[in-house]
Amino acid sequence: MGEEGSSAEDATVETDASFSEETVAEPVRRKREAPEFMPNEKYGAFSFKNDNTSGYMPYVPGRWTAQSLYRLPADVILNTIRKNGTEGIGRYELGQVLGYDSTVKTGGRRVTNHIVNVTNDHPDHIGQFQKMNGKVRTIRYYWKESDQPEKFEELLQEFERLSGRKCPFQVGDVIKFPEKKLNTLRISDVTLKRLNMLLSMVNEHRVIVTINRVVKMIGDAEAAVGYKFQIDKKSALKCLYALKSKGFISVWDTTVRSENLDYQIQVVGHGTIEKVDDPEVFNAIGAILDAYHKEGRVFPHGQFRTFKKLEKPDVSEFDQKVEDIDDDMTKPRTIKDRYHFFRVQTVRNSWKGKNLADVEGELLDETAKEGVEDVSLDDTEENPNQAMVDLFSKNTSSPQKRSTLYYFGRESLGYQPKAIRLLIIHEMVHHFLYGSENADDSSVFNIFPPTRDFESWPVKDEYSADVFVDEDSPYRFMPFQPKYDGVERGWFMMQDFLAAMPLSVFVLTNFVPKTISRSYILSFLEHPIRRHLCIGYLPTDIRNTLMKDKKIHRQLEHIFLFLGAMGLTAIGPNPSTRRFPGCITSMLYLARRAELFDTSNSAKGYACVDPPVDSGTYPKYEYEFHTRNDVNLYWHHLRAIVQSTPLSHRVAECGDPKFAARHKQYSVGVFDKKLLEIEHEQVSDKLAPFTLHDGVAGFDSALFLHLKRHWDLLTVPHAAVHWFVRHFRRCSDLVRTSIESKVQVLQKDWNSFVRLSLTEVDPGSRMGNVLKVECPTKVLKKFNCLNKPANLAKKTAIDKNPKKRKPDIVDLVSASSRVSVRCRFSPKERDQLIMIRAVGFFLNPVYRFWLDPTVLRDLMHEFVPESRNKTVQSLMACGVRELVRTNRLAYLQRVVRNLSTFPEMRRLRAELCSAPVSQTESKTDFFKYAFRTAMKLLFVDNDRIPHTSISDDSFKEFLSKVDVSVTKETTMSNSSPLRSQKPQTAEHIQHCVTSNVLLSVLIHSRNGEFAEKVLEQVPPSVLQAVLQALKTDGLVARSRIAEAASEFTNKNLATLSY
Repeated sequence: MGEEGSSAEDATVETDASFSEETVAEPVRRKREAPEFMPNEKYGAFSFKNDNTSGYMPYVPGRWTAQSLYRLPADVILNTIRKNGTEGIGRYELGQVLGYDSTVKTGGRRVTNHIVNVTNDHPDHIGQFQKMNGKVRTIRYYWKESDQPEKFEELLQEFERLSGRKCPFQVGDVIKFPEKKLNTLRISDVTLKRLNMLLSMVNEHRVIVTINRVVKMIGDAEAAVGYKFQIDKKSALKCLYALKSKGFISVWDTTVRSENLDYQIQVVGHGTIEKVDDPEVFNAIGAILDAYHKEGRVFPHGQFRTFKKLEKPDVSEFDQKVEDIDDDMTKPRTIKDRYHFFRVQTVRNSWKGKNLADVEGELLDETAKEGVEDVSLDDTEENPNQAMVDLFSKNTSSPQKRSTLYYFGRESLGYQPKAIRLLIIHEMVHHFLYGSENADDSSVFNIFPPTRDFESWPVKDEYSADVFVDEDSPYRFMPFQPKYDGVERGWFMMQDFLAAMPLSVFVLTNFVPKTISRSYILSFLEHPIRRHLCIGYLPTDIRNTLMKDKKIHRQLEHIFLFLGAMGLTAIGPNPSTRRFPGCITSMLYLARRAELFDTSNSAKGYACVDPPVDSGTYPKYEYEFHTRNDVNLYWHHLRAIVQSTPLSHRVAECGDPKFAARHKQYSVGVFDKKLLEIEHEQVSDKLAPFTLHDGVAGFDSALFLHLKRHWDLLTVPHAAVHWFVRHFRRCSDLVRTSIESKVQVLQKDWNSFVRLSLTEVDPGSRMGNVLKVECPTKVLKKFNCLNKPANLAKKTAIDKNPKKRKPDIVDLVSASSRVSVRCRFSPKERDQLIMIRAVGFFLNPVYRFWLDPTVLRDLMHEFVPESRNKTVQSLMACGVRELVRTNRLAYLQRVVRNLSTFPEMRRLRAELCSAPVSQTESKTDFFKYAFRTAMKLLFVDNDRIPHTSISDDSFKEFLSKVDVSVTKETTMSNSSPLRSQKPQTAEHIQHCVTSNVLLSVLIHSRNGEFAEKVLEQVPPSVLQAVLQALKTDGLVARSRIAEAASEFTNKNLATLSY
């Protein structure tokens, strides 16, 4: 027995040992290893441990806890709260000091019990408040140091020294900001320190621009004294508004424009500054903008413009204060002075001295005045007109967003192709620079002062504007660029040229934003004289939009970069890339000389001429631009060379392997501007192109000047462009003889103007019907319907796609009889397409059209005569579009169900299923017979009514036999509804009032609280009668679910159930 017992015990011990090794050893090892891999871990508010059943924190070496000492937990909590002072401490941190895990229920209860006991024992020294940590609200316990005011004596004395008055705040006060969407501010020692910092900053700087700088200055000051927390924006705003409520400082919300963008910012000023338009505020905003530009930062947040830091700092020649810049335009000025003028203009364009709160108050006052105008003084408080005014005044409309779209395509205002834009800009810049030898009196600086903001420029019309060229041309009002002191003539800033550019020329070379009304700008463009007004003369709304749009600046810069690649313009060095980052401040130079190569005798190619230009095969022509006629001769000579050079043939690859990259850099305008950069003093009359000479006329082939589409004129809208078309034709006719003698292999139709406006063509020269579109030979070639030689080796592009159906002769005839470019389908045609597909679905239940597509076309041409100008492709596409709509698919299913009720149609379907038709012709004939049968069954003619082809006498005889008379529709004597009639009884008044209130609730559902209260007082019987009347008149409808249509939803709307 003993041996058996001992063996049993041994077996039990072995079993327990094996169990402990498999199941218990791992958790025990984890507990023991916890101190090893978490020696210095700091637990957050939501840190969970492996053992969630224990209320104690795990042992961590190096961390002090109260469990290591023989002290009461209440003493530890009291000491910890006192150390944290007025900042307070949460329950989790207190539990961490005691060694409890407050994130679990057991640990949290123990900590809470100790905290409650301490707060009850010391109510005069311990308090609590709520604080938001992100989206979590926590309770903080703090030490009431207000019972010992001697500790705050230094802070209060400092406050009185900085402000000159006794501190109006007491420690422990709670300040609320109900109108600012901010939570409460509790006055503590930290709050007093921050208030003192704000007073010190305001006394030192007088004006501080942007709340971000205030937050940064306070944060730096607190970090310097060792404060471990960082102030946020809302805390700084609460301190500012608290000081503003007592009159110590001023805070304004205003709008500042920087780099043509408006930013809403806060400006903090000294308490003695009462208005936002004070000169101190203006100077402070200008100083901060200038400081941001100097450091290359973006206003108002201060981030750097580029990630790459400059190796050498910017020169300090532009560190002069804006107030000290001499803006006298009568003196000779240098290029450096022009950059100083831009600094002054930037500051004056940035801010208009308006407080947003004052502006909103003015708008509200004007709205209130407009609402009160129609109300008489004799009206009582229950005046219905005043009630409606009050009701609708709550419906605030959202502000209109700024549109980023531009007039393009069909809405274009005359935007020309690339080569025509280059021609126009070159001619206008030449006149701007060299149009007058003595440009002092007609200087652009005198007309549009560069030191004044755009809004202060005078608005002039065609009668008050200065006339410089007495002719009907874009040069009529255009001023001239004066010569800069110390450099050769030919330098100009892009902003000056944009201000002096006529509106008629601007719309030809740049996109116009849609923020300007099309009809409004067309009122200028359609006037023979007003269209040539400079942009600086235009009304303020148009002028500011065009002068400050960055996309317009980039478009204009892109044109100058193209001209620079052709050797016609150059760019001056930017004196300070941080202060002048935009392209509007680019200083440009226009060359006085250029050259062209006659490449008309080149071999056929794609973009490169053969032989190369460097071989000396092509003759060279030198041009000197003394007048505008020389510029026109240069460009029309280039146009003749382009039209005569046999390029645009895909016969070989371009020689340069980097051709695609070079083309992209020109099309996007992303190449290095250093290639075009020259010094202001080192200029010459002739600029050599920096690119290759492998293209037409000796230019880079990647410019793609050889494409004919870049030289086509856009002639719409005719009223805004016809003046330029006449000018272009007149200039080309003047130099035609001279050009034709220079080009060796001349294309005879190089000067053809067939593509110009239709008004230039005699309408009487057209023969036949002008609405009929004939089928020309080009169309037959496109559809591959002409006879081709049998030995044609190469296949065309159409033969490469065998799946695409070739149009037959019926399609060609249908397409030739089409009037519009796109097919338009009538409701009858759409219904007939559904009918054809319904018959096909009835015979063979598949949604795709299982017959030859020509069957659908033939049936449509037979039953719907107006569809005889539609081809197979257009009819099939329309049928597919119809089936996508849910209601049309439901209509198809309804027709199929109706067809199943006819024995004839069921017999035809059984015949098709029992003996399927294999041949295409037999299948087509069978379907046509089935469709005609279905049409006869569905649309049966009424034999009782005579046919429409009978005579009027026979029709009258028929009416007399059946005793039927045809009369006109009788109109009701009172067509107006009951709610629109003048009330006569009390019930009628209730009906009218209920109708108005109900319509008000339905229309203004968001702002109809008052109307809903009135509606609750209406009797149910009256409300039901009004609803029935509105429903009968079609003003209201009941929302229903289309049960019949819901059964045939699209596949993309289906959901899968698992």
